[in-house]
Amino acid sequence: MKKSLKTIGLVSSVIIGIAGIIASGSNNTRTQSEPEPRFTAFSVEPAAVCLNVGVDFVRVSYTVDPDGWSNPSTLCVDVLANGQQIHNTVHHQCLNDGTSGELTFRPTQFFGSNVPSSITVGVRLVPSVAGQEKDSRQTTITTNPACPPPGNIPNP
Repeated sequence: MKKSLKTIGLVSSVIIGIAGIIASGSNNTRTQSEPEPRFTAFSVEPAAVCLNVGVDFVRVSYTVDPDGWSNPSTLCVDVLANGQQIHNTVHHQCLNDGTSGELTFRPTQFFGSNVPSSITVGVRLVPSVAGQEKDSRQTTITTNPACPPPGNIPNP
């Protein structure tokens, strides 16, 4: 009887030990999740652009949360108008230059004489060399080639 109790105790200890090892191993994989960088702010101003009055500037602003991304120089932001990069560089900004940025562009310079009546302006967060897009945001602005001059309010 004593022998069988010792055997049961020993087997129970081994099972509890194995269960503890398995449980601690599964907890480690949950705590070591991959970073999920994302945009925390995105804006485009103005929402409507007059092409024939003043200068047709559009300002794009964004802020990124890197969420523990290990090497900031390898995560970058592209700024797009109708799917085409607005900036002349490979990427507008990489996170080693900061987690927020701003870009101003003129639709008449970017599109030339063929400015569309609406422009989808967006940002995307991408690895610097290659890889899957991490996050993106976009909005649509309108353009008007025939705005009335400022202060020219018709009298009834």
